[in-house]
Amino acid sequence: MLVRKLASVPGTPVRYWFDSELGEIFGVAERPSASNADALYDQIRDRLSEPSFRPQALLDRFGIEILATTDDPADDLAAHEALGQDASVRTRVVPTFRPDRYLEPLRSGWVAAVKQLGATANTDIGDYAGYVEALEDRRQVLPVPRCDLIGPQPPRRDRRAAEPREAQRIYTLAMKGAVTAQEATAFRRHMVLEMARMSCEDGLVMTLHPGVWRNHHPETYARYGADTGHDIPVTVEFHQGAPAAVGALRNHPNLHLVLFTVDADVFQPRDRTTCRLLPVGIRGRTLVVLGQPLRNTLVSSDRSPKSLA
Repeated sequence: MLVRKLASVPGTPVRYWFDSELGEIFGVAERPSASNADALYDQIRDRLSEPSFRPQALLDRFGIEILATTDDPADDLAAHEALGQDASVRTRVVPTFRPDRYLEPLRSGWVAAVKQLGATANTDIGDYAGYVEALEDRRQVLPVPRCDLIGPQPPRRDRRAAEPREAQRIYTLAMKGAVTAQEATAFRRHMVLEMARMSCEDGLVMTLHPGVWRNHHPETYARYGADTGHDIPVTVEFHQGAPAAVGALRNHPNLHLVLFTVDADVFQPRDRTTCRLLPVGIRGRTLVVLGQPLRNTLVSSDRSPKSLA
């Protein structure tokens, strides 16, 4: 099925990545088709069994000096400690802070996750203040300056985040399982602002990955659960959404923000008349926008765009 569909996605990153990996990494010289799919599968399987295709060998081959993993704030990081003590691993493997699951009160298992977070941070999360303190504590444990947030479209100006006192009230309801969808959304937006505040204070780079419809395929979600790769891009708007996502902190000198999108029209709209990327109303230290196409754009505090290979 995969190779039969390849012809329908020419010129896309998916096709580019697929062709590049097959040809440059696995040495496949034939164009994939339904007639040779089984043979190519066997070829790739055999290559993967070779010592040169072990993870460490590939890291050396590609010259990867540092590799950042995505980590839950409650992770114990034992695997990272083991890698750090292994002299044969020449790539530096470091954790990053990914708090998404703790910002979504309607997410299945949220209460249990928050309790685990509190236990890991050795903090009483019985009230909102303790919950925030636990998140702050775990940010200090994860030493790499990156805080990932992957979720829906950034809020428009007319989509309100909860005020601090309201966030306390919603948190209490959420821990009882009595929060509404509207309250949960307001709480999540408030906590994105809190992540921005913490980033300004502790120096972690804040990464926002909006415009992704997560878990969009019901059958896959039911079989494999949340966050198992079945995402698709949706239209994203940065002009109002990105400044609203970080609130008044958009002008903070210590704000380091990365916006990641898989919406190709942000960079190259289909009508070729306008670009939805610039200007973005944020004047933090650095704003970086990553995604499609395969060239990225950096926007300094002076708003001057520069190409990054």
